[in-house]
Amino acid sequence: MNTTEKFETVGDIRPPKTRRRFRFAFPLALALLFMAGFLAGLTSPASAQTEDDLFLFTSSVAPNVLIQLDNSGSMNHIVWHPDFDPEGDYDCNYYGSGTYYVSGTITRTRCGLTRTIYHDSGSSGSTRYDGDYLNWLFSSQNTVQAEIDEDNNGTRYCEGANPSTYPKYQIKRLTAAKRVVLDTMCQVLETKEIRFGLSVFRDYAEASDPNGGYIEVGIDDNSPTHADALEDAVEDTRADTWTPLAETLFQSYTYFMPRDSSLMPPSKTPGVSFPVYKYKTTPIGVGGEFTTTNSEIPGDPVQYSCQKNFIVVITDGEPTRDDFEKRVPTNPPRKFPKFEDLIGDYNPDGEDEVPGNCSGCSFYLDDIAKFMHENDCRPDMEGDQTLDIYTIGFTTN
Repeated sequence: MNTTEKFETVGDIRPPKTRRRFRFAFPLALALLFMAGFLAGLTSPASAQTEDDLFLFTSSVAPNVLIQLDNSGSMNHIVWHPDFDPEGDYDCNYYGSGTYYVSGTITRTRCGLTRTIYHDSGSSGSTRYDGDYLNWLFSSQNTVQAEIDEDNNGTRYCEGANPSTYPKYQIKRLTAAKRVVLDTMCQVLETKEIRFGLSVFRDYAEASDPNGGYIEVGIDDNSPTHADALEDAVEDTRADTWTPLAETLFQSYTYFMPRDSSLMPPSKTPGVSFPVYKYKTTPIGVGGEFTTTNSEIPGDPVQYSCQKNFIVVITDGEPTRDDFEKRVPTNPPRKFPKFEDLIGDYNPDGEDEVPGNCSGCSFYLDDIAKFMHENDCRPDMEGDQTLDIYTIGFTTN
């Protein structure tokens, strides 16, 4: 989620205490196990596997895996310790529910206890804290402050016999997500041929409601050049966008489709075909299409009809600016024409897909994922080419 709150240093304000429902933390270690287990075709407590998941390694052709990395503003929140229960009642009520900012590590005494509040100095921008998390931090129920203060309770992978360490609970969600992505790719690519790519959300500075996301690094064969491009793109990612989860997944879906408009797959509505993917890897302008050369549009990643295709969505929250509404500029139109006819409410679960009580949120993510899993996206190839979608959630319920 993006935010427009005024910058505030934690410890200098006392907003009124209010209660609200929030979300449970997803520890970094579990996220890493989930993703590594998924890519290795293994069964682990954090990754309930089915036989279908093993397709990733039972195919003789290197599969395509697109990482959709959440770079929204809420990824600037600190990683929660798993002992924190957002629904719990704590004996410290100093802070009200809401977002607070820290631009430097500080030590404060609240509710009779002295704690250190950490700023992730290795990442750009301020570090966000939720008021409920701060109340737990300064409560007597927090019996793990020593673990939060520990600087070496996380380990980097793929660094030889003496890997570097980092403090797990002093970093932002985006920093944790980056470690998950880079460590997993490193582990997997040591022994397996996987074709990775990266997609992110479009910068909200381009418009008040930008057009979803785009492929920043196209899927390609593993090579030192491609690995460097992926690593640089992940490391350079900033958390400063809205959260258009469904819009970006929709665009990622069209990335796997042909580049010829006459070969596009049908939608749920007869006679309506999907748009050709045409977003640049270095977007300029609201639509991300207005550069001087089409060579910046990543090519179709699907090489063979037997190739398996996956998207892994790494996110921390509910969608914002994600309702598939028309956006500027209108001439030429660069939006989501006829989305309702293309996919729409494909999974009729009775929910209000666009509830209207939030910042342009929607609940189309499940509809798009179900459609991608059940429908052929490559009518120009033999058989059915479908996609499997996996989600790694930070602080999701």
